[in-house]
This record gives sequence, structure tokens and C-alpha cells, in this order.
Amino acid sequence: MKNASCVASYASCALTGSKHTLFDTMSKFIKRSPYQPCGKYVFCTETGRLVVVKNPDAVLQMLFYSLQIESETELEDTALASLKAHRTYKDALDRSLATHNVVCLENLRELPLSSDDPVDINVCAALNDLSLSATARLCLRAAGELEKQKEDNRNKIKGKKGDINKCLKALEEYRNTCGNDGVGYYDAFKLHKKEEDFKANVNRLELAALWDEIIEMIKQEQLPDNFEAEKEWVDLGTQFRRLAEPIDIANYYRHMKNEDAGGAYMTKGRPRRYHYPQRWREQAEQLDRDSSGESCFWAEVEELNIARANEDTKKKEIENRVSTLEKNLRKWFDKNEVEKDVFLKESTLVKWWHTLPHDQKAKSCIKELIPS
Repeated sequence: MKNASCVASYASCALTGSKHTLFDTMSKFIKRSPYQPCGKYVFCTETGRLVVVKNPDAVLQMLFYSLQIESETELEDTALASLKAHRTYKDALDRSLATHNVVCLENLRELPLSSDDPVDINVCAALNDLSLSATARLCLRAAGELEKQKEDNRNKIKGKKGDINKCLKALEEYRNTCGNDGVGYYDAFKLHKKEEDFKANVNRLELAALWDEIIEMIKQEQLPDNFEAEKEWVDLGTQFRRLAEPIDIANYYRHMKNEDAGGAYMTKGRPRRYHYPQRWREQAEQLDRDSSGESCFWAEVEELNIARANEDTKKKEIENRVSTLEKNLRKWFDKNEVEKDVFLKESTLVKWWHTLPHDQKAKSCIKELIPS
């Protein structure tokens, strides 16, 4: 109950917009419980009424407040009552289901605060059966308000899909133009010699701003819990990664940020706007963690180029990394997850591959994709 109290109190402060500095301070060095209610919860009252709640923030508050006791003298009686209820749970549930006396708490923002509110007798009776105080009801109202805010934020983000798709279409056209010119998408942007490269950079920056806003809202828990699992956003995030991340990597190494930032792109420079959508896809399609790296393999090519010139790098380590990269490239190419311009004669990848030892090239799984 102490842990439940901490979690519920923290959530309550967040729901009601409290600026209580104690919780902000504590959260910096005390790890909060990761527990988060999921799905529909059915509360069986002693009167046989079933109370259905699906809002996870509301469920958390109800679990806490419905188990409150007025003093420690009630602790032993409450423990015995809970044990008895546990033993008779199935029978009690069957009786409740047979009565068809079900109340769904859906419009949380307008829940009655008093025990005798005449607006909705059934809801009021259900809250009374659960012995929910005015404070608990305020928390449920706040949970409903937060749910509405999250839905409003979802609609706000959805309204920006047009801007996202416009920028993605422009980058796709740029990539096709680069391929037709015989220069790969990645290398054309890295060379940055034409006006089209400048325009592509503008689109890259616009997309970065749009997706950074989305990711920050997710991080701050300002979007619905199922947002990251929605197919339209999983697919859009994947398209965004495959179009924007290669030129982000090109920009990173063109400006030698690996030296300024003190490390490789994947460890020091990769933004969260690519981490999150990659995780969405891997979870949605039940892929192995980090297996959907088709948008960021260029960073490994760049690092292997650097490692080849570094005498301190162990040869066996490089061989293993090369082998892993080649296997992944073969897999992604066969699944049409990387474009053919990756294997153009003048691409960074092809030039790097030709510098590999002869025996390593001879057994390479991508050798037939590499132009001579």
C-alpha cells in the first residue's frame, strides 16, 4: 500500500496539475513503479453491482482509494475481509454477472462529486458502493480531463500529417532525381553541391521539427497510450526514418560531428525521433530489437571507413562488423527495405566495400550487388 500510495499520489498530482515540488524532487532519485493499468477493469461491489472502467489513470486512482482505511485499527479487519473476498471471488463474480447490473464510468469529466447527486443515479450509486471520497472523485474527473487533452493533442498532431507527407514527398522526389543522375541519395546530400541539396536540407529540418514535437509529447505522456501502436503512425514513422535518417547521417559526417560530439552517430548523435519510430515498428511486427536498422546503416559504413584507417582497431572486430552489416544489407535489400541507389558505383558503400580484403569480398553475401 505504501508503494501504491506513492504511485497514486504522484499520478494524482500530475492529473490535477499540482506544482508540488516534493514529488518533482523525489522523482529525480526515487524510481517510481512502472505499473500501469491496461484494458478494462471491472470492480465488483458488495451490492452486486459491476463498475467498468477503462481509463488507466482513473483505474489507478480507484485501486488506491477503494482500499483506503480510516485508521490502523481497521487494518486487521480489512486484511481478513480482503482474504475472504479473494476466496469467494469467483462466486461473487458469477452472482454479479447474473444480475446484469453494470455501470460503465465513461464520462469521467462529469462524475458527481457528492454522494446524493441526482443527475445520474446509477453512477452515483456505483461511486457510493466503492466508498469513493470527494477527493477520489476529483481525481477521476481529472483523469477524464487528461484523457480529453490527450485526444485533443492527437487531433492536433493528426492535423500536421499533411505537412509531414508534403516534406516526405519532396524528399522522395529528391531521392529519385539523385538516382537518375547516377549519384546516390546519401552521397548527393553529403556532397551538397546543387540547389536541390539545399532544398532537401530545408525539408529535412522541417521534418525534424515536426517529429521532435511528436516525440516530446510522447515523452511527456501528452498523447493517448495507444498512439505508438497505431498502424498509420507506425507506417508513417517508418517512411520518415527511411527518407530522413540517411541524409541526417550524411549531414552528421559531412560536418564531422563525430569528432565534435566525441563519438559515432549511433552512440552520440542519433536523435530520439528515429529511435522511437524504429521501436514502434519492431514492436508492431514483433521483430528483434534493433533489427529494423535499415534507415541508419550508413552510420556503420562511415564508422567502418574510419576504423579501417585506425591501426588500433582489431582486425577480427572489423571483420565481424563487416559480416553483420553485409548480412543485414542483404536481408533489407531482399525485402525492398533499402533502395537500389545504395549500390551505385560511386556510392560511399561501394567504394568502401572495394577496399575490403580480397578473401572477405570473395565470401561476401552482397558481392553480386556490387558493381565492378
